[in-house]
Amino acid sequence: MKVLFITLILFIATLVGIYTNQYQAPLIFTYQNWSFAMPVWLPVTAIFVALGSIATIYHFFVSVYLKYQITKIQLIYRKQQHSLELLQTAAIQLIEENNPAAEKTALQAAHGFRHKFLAYFTAAQAAHAQQAWQRRDNYLQLALVANPKAALAITLNQTQLQLDAHQIDACLATIAAADSNTTKYPINAQHPQLLACKYKLYVLTNNTDKLRALLPQIKKLTHKSCIPNFISKKRPISPEELQQLNTLEHNIYQELLRQATHNNAVDLPVLNAAWNFIPKKIRNNTTELLLIYVNSLIQIRAYNTAEIIVRKRILSLQNNAVNNYNQLLELYGHIYSNNISKQITFAETLLSANANNHVLLLALARLCMRQKLWGKARSYLQSSVEIAPSTAAYTELAHLLETLGESQQSNAYYKQGLLAITS
Repeated sequence: MKVLFITLILFIATLVGIYTNQYQAPLIFTYQNWSFAMPVWLPVTAIFVALGSIATIYHFFVSVYLKYQITKIQLIYRKQQHSLELLQTAAIQLIEENNPAAEKTALQAAHGFRHKFLAYFTAAQAAHAQQAWQRRDNYLQLALVANPKAALAITLNQTQLQLDAHQIDACLATIAAADSNTTKYPINAQHPQLLACKYKLYVLTNNTDKLRALLPQIKKLTHKSCIPNFISKKRPISPEELQQLNTLEHNIYQELLRQATHNNAVDLPVLNAAWNFIPKKIRNNTTELLLIYVNSLIQIRAYNTAEIIVRKRILSLQNNAVNNYNQLLELYGHIYSNNISKQITFAETLLSANANNHVLLLALARLCMRQKLWGKARSYLQSSVEIAPSTAAYTELAHLLETLGESQQSNAYYKQGLLAITS
């Protein structure tokens, strides 16, 4: 391009030279009483010299500017490369648990133009490992300033770090800020990982109301998360994922039931409200939840209500899971309603199909002991230990014989009960 431009100038100069050489008359300039003459070639030559000078000066300044820009870009690139190397070093130091060095190196890397977010984020992780909570939060805020679009990622990381450090109040504040977020890049308060953090936090703080409000949100989740793995809507639901979601739901219900007990004192209205909050289908098919509920009823001596619930569940489980059935029979033996005789009659009707069930025999023995039916109680206990020796049955038998004044035999059964523990 430069050669073409010079060639064009020379061509034009040649044409002008030929023309001026043919034109012999001088140029005459007059001004008032003054006049002077000059050959034609002189002003033409002056014009070309001026244009050449301007072009040379322009080219010089353009070259200087381009060299300045190239040097500037090279310096920025070298600084970025150095920053990236520092960031990689900081990550290695963090993995090696050299946390003070990792924090220092990450802050040095933050002087780069494009890696501030990663640098401050790495520094926050290193500060957290050193239990420097204030520095950690400051670095996370600087990371947010460096990249406002990462607000959700920073919130998730901060809540998880605060939970790991048992900073409950700080975590509550972070969650509240996320829920009321009004920044340019609002945080998705329904994000699965954020909901999972809320669940952990509300369990730790025994916040029944928050857990109850959180459950419908978790049940509607269709995204995949790590804590725990929720369901993805991009593919069919696997049995493992469905089980994870059901387990989480049951955990929340269990926590709601346990919240009704404070310092071994049961709040009956709260307990009943929690029980009624659980969907009927789950109440009728989850023995673990029923055991928590009934044990709380037994604790406040609400035996009549507990007896009705357990009796109905026993009847519904006769042909189902043996473990659940035995758990309910064990529990039934600890319920002393206003009509224990009716309880004994009901339990004895179960013997026709469960004559060798040692748990049922133990439950019957306990009910008979409550009614002071010593003979029947002794018979049931002896049958229970013959079928399946257990510490509980030997202990009850020892108590019975001690009540009847048979101390020697009672001591023997106490010893057998201790042996059953160690066997």
